[in-house]
Amino acid sequence: MDSYRTSLVVGSVLLMVAGLLCAPAAARTGLKGIQNGDTIYVGEESLNLTGLDPAVVRLVHDGAGAAGSGNNSIDVANPDDFDLTATDVDDVTGTYSAWDATGPAAGSPFVVVENPSVTLDVVLNGTARSVNGRTVTRDRPLAFRLDNNLEGLYAEPPLASLAVETGLPNGTKVLAFGGVNLSSVPLRTPTLLIPAIDLAGAEPGTYTVQATWTDGTGLEGKGYDSNTVRFEILDPASADVTMEVSGSGTYALGDEIVISGTCDGSTAVYLFLTGPNLGNGERLDMNGPVVNGTATTFTEVLVEANGTWEYRWDTSTVHAVIDPGIYTISAAPVPRDYASPAEHAAAGVVFAMPTVTAEARPASVIPGDPVVISGNASGNPGNVYVWIFGQNLRVFSDPVGVAANGTFAYTLNPASTANLAPGRYDAVIQHPMMDEEQSVCFVPPGSIRVPGTAPVDLASLTPSAARAALLDAFTTPGVDDTYVEVTFRIGESWIAVNPIGDRVVDTAFRIDGTTSLAVDERLLVRVTDVSDLTVVSGSVLVGEGAADNTWSLEVDASALETGEYTVTVESVSPEASRSAAFRVVESTVPTPGLPSG
Repeated sequence: MDSYRTSLVVGSVLLMVAGLLCAPAAARTGLKGIQNGDTIYVGEESLNLTGLDPAVVRLVHDGAGAAGSGNNSIDVANPDDFDLTATDVDDVTGTYSAWDATGPAAGSPFVVVENPSVTLDVVLNGTARSVNGRTVTRDRPLAFRLDNNLEGLYAEPPLASLAVETGLPNGTKVLAFGGVNLSSVPLRTPTLLIPAIDLAGAEPGTYTVQATWTDGTGLEGKGYDSNTVRFEILDPASADVTMEVSGSGTYALGDEIVISGTCDGSTAVYLFLTGPNLGNGERLDMNGPVVNGTATTFTEVLVEANGTWEYRWDTSTVHAVIDPGIYTISAAPVPRDYASPAEHAAAGVVFAMPTVTAEARPASVIPGDPVVISGNASGNPGNVYVWIFGQNLRVFSDPVGVAANGTFAYTLNPASTANLAPGRYDAVIQHPMMDEEQSVCFVPPGSIRVPGTAPVDLASLTPSAARAALLDAFTTPGVDDTYVEVTFRIGESWIAVNPIGDRVVDTAFRIDGTTSLAVDERLLVRVTDVSDLTVVSGSVLVGEGAADNTWSLEVDASALETGEYTVTVESVSPEASRSAAFRVVESTVPTPGLPSG
């Protein structure tokens, strides 16, 4: 042990069980005394097997051969002093029966033979995040985790122990590191956790950690030590952090903001927010001010193995704390609010109150055509609420789901508009704001209520008075809901034909017009001569127009001789039609169009 020296402050080892139940205590008599049913490990030395049978001469594997014959046999020359070698086991592990000179020993005693296994990982303290092959800063404590299959050695007091040696950047190996004495880590459970390895005094550089056998089991030096974990410690000033935020930088309170970036030189970044009334900064969940050097007071985000990190901030959880205004999100590789510009990244954000926009399309329809009220609601609400007031239609607080991108759509289907009276219909789209609660709420069968006030019966009012009462409710003190208004009209079905004028014989032309009919409604177009003989016919679909919807038909003029013609345009359903006259002439100079009727 003279080759080892301690480093930093030496303390006691604190072991914790990481969510695993402790195995039953071993039945061994001390470290070497083996009893019936015990587990022994390849590489152990000086075992006493007389507890199986004083006359045991071999251990026979209970394999797949003839009954009692096994498929591996280990000679026991001295049951008081037995070494279990890898050569004897020959990779055949499992249950071995104890035999005396005549065959299986009385009472069928046995042992279980296993290869000893110890797996080491170094993780961020308080997490399962490995730092193997990664870089950490001195501000972040570590924990050593040992997973093993050595249940046969568990006991109280412990029968066996491991030493955890740390290789320093200068090549020295030490058995005390980060304020913890690691020279003898007792085996008690399948998972051993050594927490709070303090890196505050560690020099920058590359470190290695390995668990080794140094006790009296006989396992030392035989290749049964743990794997080696390697990590690098950097000075926080050497760490490099980048950050970007989703969106335009202006958000409604309630929006989700995706904050992401890269970090070279630290396993975590520490986020905090500064702005109006926030002092030196607060966690993003607004649970208190940040404290320099105390990671738990920051919003900590672990860095992935590829050096990237991401945090999704749901601002609906902090709307009651943050006021609209300009703020700064900062990301640092260490839990400090005063990090210099070289040590942290920052992004300015503007918070505004949520808004709602909407439109009704088409703005004018005929009975039986659908109306779609669509728009955008910022602030990530789950629903907006639709109210509609018209001559023979009332819709009270109908919830409409809002998509993740803030869009929503509410449809009055053909059955809903089929019997609506002509006239104006007013729609109010209510946004419940960040608390997701309607301050102005519907009380069946037809009233509204604002907290602290008496209900108002909308059902008994005229459409215009009911609308006015709802809008007045939104102005009540303490009501934070916002809204937007849209209107649409229900009218008669109509078709219009644009002036055609004179057309030159054998020259193709277009007949077109507008209509109140819905997009994709089918129109029948028929051209007749003075004898009412149909010379051209076809069907067209209504297309979307800027104001009114449109239709058009290309006419092959080869079928038209000079003379007077009538074009008639009819809808299939609902009923509407329009006619117009035009002439086909020899002249290349068209004359003004004839009136339509």
